Amino acid sequence: AANGMAFANGYTSPTATVNVTSVVISSAGVITVATTSKAGGGTIIFNPAPALVSGAIPTDRISWSCTTGTLLSKYRPSECRP
Repeated sequence: AANGMAFANGYTSPTATVNVTSVVISSAGVITVATTSKAGGGTIIFNPAPALVSGAIPTDRISWSCTTGTLLSKYRPSECRP
């Protein structure tokens, strides 16, 4: 996105680890991370602001919110707790 390429262009979710089962990037640039039961067993969602457009270079600074998803607060970084 920062280079103007489509989000899905060449992206493959990384191999699962002991803490993360998958990482998905939507066409709007929303990143959803699913965790294993060892790491809380939920999802944490990173939402860009302003909204991103797949294949377009952002013209403004991007900030991220990460307070949504099903992951319990105690497993989230402090800045991502609702």
